[in-house]
Amino acid sequence: MAPRSAMTLAIPVFFLVVAGLTSYPLSLRPAQVLPDNADGVVFAWTVSWVSHRLGNDPLSLFQANVFHPDTAPLAYGEPMVAEGLLAWPIWALTHNDAVTYNLLYVLTLALNATTMFLLAREVTGSKRASLLGGLVFSFTTANYDSAARLQIVSSFWTPLALFFLVRLLRRGRLRDGIGFGVSFALQGLACKYYELFFATLLAVSFPFFLWTASRWRPEQPPWRPLSAGVILAAGLLLPFDLVQHRHLQRINTERVVSQPATMASLRQALPDNWLYGRLVGLQEPRYDDRYFPGLVPLPLAALGVLASLPSTSRRLRLGMPKRRRRLALPFAVLGVAALLLAFGDTLPGGLPGPLRILSAILPGYSATRVPSRFLMFTRLSLALFVSLGAAALLRRCRPARVMTAALVLLLPLEHVSVPLPVWEVSTGARVPQVYLWLAGQHDAGPLFEFPPHPPRLRRWEAFWQHFSTLHWMPLVNGFSSYYPPHYEFVYAELLELPSARSLGVLDGLGVRYVVFHPKGAEWFEEGDRAVRRFEARVGDFSERLELVAAFDDAAVAYPDPVGRLGGERVYRVHPAKPPVGSSACETAALVAIPRLGWRCESAPTGDCALALDGNPQTAFAARQVRGQYLRVLFPRALRVRRVSLLSGVRSAGFARAPEVLGLREGRWERIAHRFEPVEFLAELLFCPPRGSMDFTFDPLQLQGLELRLGSGRSILGPWIVQEMEVFE
Repeated sequence: MAPRSAMTLAIPVFFLVVAGLTSYPLSLRPAQVLPDNADGVVFAWTVSWVSHRLGNDPLSLFQANVFHPDTAPLAYGEPMVAEGLLAWPIWALTHNDAVTYNLLYVLTLALNATTMFLLAREVTGSKRASLLGGLVFSFTTANYDSAARLQIVSSFWTPLALFFLVRLLRRGRLRDGIGFGVSFALQGLACKYYELFFATLLAVSFPFFLWTASRWRPEQPPWRPLSAGVILAAGLLLPFDLVQHRHLQRINTERVVSQPATMASLRQALPDNWLYGRLVGLQEPRYDDRYFPGLVPLPLAALGVLASLPSTSRRLRLGMPKRRRRLALPFAVLGVAALLLAFGDTLPGGLPGPLRILSAILPGYSATRVPSRFLMFTRLSLALFVSLGAAALLRRCRPARVMTAALVLLLPLEHVSVPLPVWEVSTGARVPQVYLWLAGQHDAGPLFEFPPHPPRLRRWEAFWQHFSTLHWMPLVNGFSSYYPPHYEFVYAELLELPSARSLGVLDGLGVRYVVFHPKGAEWFEEGDRAVRRFEARVGDFSERLELVAAFDDAAVAYPDPVGRLGGERVYRVHPAKPPVGSSACETAALVAIPRLGWRCESAPTGDCALALDGNPQTAFAARQVRGQYLRVLFPRALRVRRVSLLSGVRSAGFARAPEVLGLREGRWERIAHRFEPVEFLAELLFCPPRGSMDFTFDPLQLQGLELRLGSGRSILGPWIVQEMEVFE
C-alpha cells in the first residue's frame, strides 16, 4: 500500500479507536446497555425501524408501528432517515436495536472527526493540524452528553457539505456542487434541527463565502454547480419535509423556547470527567445542556484568529496562500452567528437576541425548543480555527511531531468521562417471555400494552417500542416529541379497562391483543389503580377479553429501568363492532344556533369569550381541575338538544369527566346526556380539525348551558375549547 493511501486509511481508523475508547461501555457492551435516558431507547427503536423498513418496504417508511392506527407516526419525532440508512448493514446482521444504536454512535463519532479533518485540511493544507480539528469537533463533552440523542451527535454531514462548498468555490466543478447538495440533504435527513439551523447560517455566511470565491475565480463565479447542488438538496429533502409538515398540521406544534444556551452551558462538563469533574459540572445542568469546549482549544483558536489576519499572519509564518486565509472570514461569521442564535431570545446582558426576529419571520422556528443546539456550528468554527492555530504553532515548534502527539493526547482527554452513564436493557433472548411469544404470532395484529403511562411518565412508553423490535406489531402505545390527535383521549379511556366504554374504544382502534403487566405499574399511582381495577373486573368481560397466554417469569429480575417486568398475561380482544372508518368526516355538518346576545362566564380561570368568537384559531384555556366551568347565558330561552366542544388540533386538552348543566327557570340542573367516545375517536383519527366532544340529550328549553369538569383529581395540562356550539 502506498504511503499516502496508508495515511488516508490510518486517520479514520485512529478516530474509530478514539471513539471506541471514549464511549465505553456503549462500545464494548453494545448488546447489554443503552444511554441512560428514555430518548436513547426510543431513538434505538427509530433507527432500527428505519433500517428495517428500508430493507423491505421503503415507501411506507413513515408508517411506523406505534400510535396505531395513525398513518405516519414517524412524522411526530425525528425520522432519522440518514442514521437508519447508515445503520442498515448493522441491523441486517444483528436485528438488535441496542447493538445497532451503540455501534452507530461509535461510528458517528469517528465520522464527525473524519469529515472535520477533511474540511480543515482543505482550508489549512496541514494534515497534523487538521487531525487536531477533528478531535476538537467530535470528541467533546456535548457529544457524550447527547449520547441518548444520536441525531444531535450526527453532525458529520455539515463539515462534509462545507468541504464540498470550499472545493466548489476553488474549482467550480459540478461534482463538488453535487457533493454539497447531497451532504446538506443527508444532514437534514439526520436531524431536522440542523437542517433548519444550517440553512439559516449558510444564508448569513454565504456572502462572505461568495467574496472568497471572487478572489479565486473572478472571471467565472460557480453559479451553475452551486445551483445544481441547491436543487438536488431541495429535491432530496422536499418529499420527507412535506410528509412531516402535512402530518404535523393535524396537531398544535408551537413550542415555547425552553433551553437557550447560557454562559453556564459553556462551563458544564460531565460529572465523571477525568480531568475537570470536580471543578466543572458540579451544578446540575438543564436537560441536554453541557457544552464545555475544553481549555486547550481556546488559545489554539485565538492563535488561529491571529494567524488569519493579514497584519500578523506573516509573523506567525502560517505558510498558507493568501486566498486560503480568506476562508477564515466566512467560518468566523458562521460560528459567531451560531453562538448569538444559540442564546435564544435574549443575549447575555439582557440584549435582544436575533432568534427573536427569525422566529417571527421564518417558518419552522416556532417548533424549535432547544436553540442551544446552534452551538454545534460554533464548535465547528472553533475546530477550524484550532486547526489554523495549530498549523501556525507547529511551523514554529520543533520537533513538531512531539507537539502534535501531546495535543492529540490532551485534546480528547479534556472530555473523557468514561464510563458513560448507561441503563442495562433486555435484548435478544434476555427479554420477558411475552415478547418472545409475540414474535412467534405472525398474525397477531395491533396490540395495547396495559397499563399506559400518564403524561409525566410517558417517556417510559419507549420501552414498549424497544421490545416491539422483536415482533414489529402495531402498537397503540408510543413516545415521541409530538403525539397524534387521538393519543391523550385514548390514554384516558383505556386506562379504565375493562369496561363497556373502554372496550368500545379498543374496538374502534382495531386492537387485537392486550398485554397486561400485573406488576409493571406499582411505582405510579394511576397505573397501580388501573392494575387493581383490571384484576377485579376482567372476569366480568371474559367474552370480550379471552386469556390466551400467561407467563411464569414474574420472579425474573429483568435489567430494565422501567422495572417490574415479567409475569405478563395476553388477552385476545373479541370485537363487538368493526374499527371506526372515515365516515365521521363525511357526515353533513349540523347548523348551529346563532350566538347573538350570548354572554359567557368561566371560573376559576380562562377567557370564555374565546370559545364564542367564531374563530377556531383562538381558544378558551384553563387548568384541568375539578369545578372548572365554561358557562353560556342566552338572552332568551332556547330549545337545545346538543352542545359541542371543538378541540380540533388542540385535542390533547379535551375535557376530562365533563358534566352538562342547564339553566331552567332560574336553576342550574344536571342534564342526562350521551357522549359517544367512538365518534370523537373517529373524528380525531380521520378529520382532527373537526374533532369535537358532542353531548346530546332530549330537547329542552334552556336559558343557559354549563360544562363543568367533574374529575376527582387534577390533570396535568389545560382544558382547551376552540369553539363551543349549541344545536337545536
